[in-house]
Amino acid sequence: MREKIWSRVLCVFMTIVMMLSIASCDVPTGDSDSDNGIDGLKILLNGNAEDELETDPLVTPCCFKYDNMIMFIQTEYINKIPGDSLGLYDLPQGYRYLVMYITFANGSSGDMSVSTNQFEIYADNTKCDEKYILDDNIETYVSVSSGRVGKITGFYSVPKDAEKVEIEFEKGFISEMLKFEVQEKGMFNDSDLEIIQNEIDNLDKDAETSEETEFVEKPISITDSFSDSFYHSNSQNADYKSTLAHDGDYKTSWQDGSDGDAVGETLTFKFLSNDVYKIVIVNGNRKNNSSYEKNNRLAVANLAFYNDDELVYETKMTFEDDSSVMESVLVLDAPVTCNTLVLTIDEVYAGSSFSDTGIAEVMLYANNK
Repeated sequence: MREKIWSRVLCVFMTIVMMLSIASCDVPTGDSDSDNGIDGLKILLNGNAEDELETDPLVTPCCFKYDNMIMFIQTEYINKIPGDSLGLYDLPQGYRYLVMYITFANGSSGDMSVSTNQFEIYADNTKCDEKYILDDNIETYVSVSSGRVGKITGFYSVPKDAEKVEIEFEKGFISEMLKFEVQEKGMFNDSDLEIIQNEIDNLDKDAETSEETEFVEKPISITDSFSDSFYHSNSQNADYKSTLAHDGDYKTSWQDGSDGDAVGETLTFKFLSNDVYKIVIVNGNRKNNSSYEKNNRLAVANLAFYNDDELVYETKMTFEDDSSVMESVLVLDAPVTCNTLVLTIDEVYAGSSFSDTGIAEVMLYANNK
């Protein structure tokens, strides 16, 4: 069974990789500072990536295997987002975009997901901001079933004069880090792909299935929600209810209807009992940048997890006041078995025009075996 899965994975995977070498993950490269191609490609398909990294750090582009996944990382620098004629995504002077293309093949027997939230970019040891590009063709999170291939793309603001740029990859629930150094020329060429194909052909198809527990991240469906208050727009004849905070649309949001700044207001989310390990919140009114600035945003929230009526875990979540940070992520120290989340607003960032506080989306994730 395992051999059949890998055979299907590798066949599809190499097709995707060939496409990437031509199209850079379907994202136009535009005005690029780099040329395709790199000598001395580092590939870790048959060994242990962590052991190799102790003496020989990975550089981009690279291909490596861990657990039941093969992953490719390619990078390039661009000065401007292609097609952005209005300059909506232009960076300050002295900065450029690092574009990170991730392709991964799932060789496990269950679902597997990868998100740009698992990656951090550092320029000379300073964390770089991820920039979210509103484009239906660009994915920052994808979950694929056994034998399938997924692609995600991340955009990061990096100083042009940075001497060293590094990528840190958090390997899911086990929170182990892999580190990669970004090279100016970080894309695969044809000779690289030939090397990769040879390595794949030599994979040990008789490898035993790992006896370690395999964790798979799964989104939790919120079945019901309610709030202390919500805003009613007379001009639009619309209610900004709590359901808008879990409808899958970042451009809709719950807005409080209190007389003050919403401090002390609560939102309650119900779901089937599950082992929650991660919370993702899209903070503020995300209809557009103007709506984000005009309305209050979360600064600090209290998160209380209940299993029926019993409080089983409680923690705080803080937020950056940055419209470019689309998703705020909190990973719990350990999974919490619960069926209710109560979010209480402790502190807010004041809006420039209105005092109502917005939350665009609340997402919960479980790590299931």
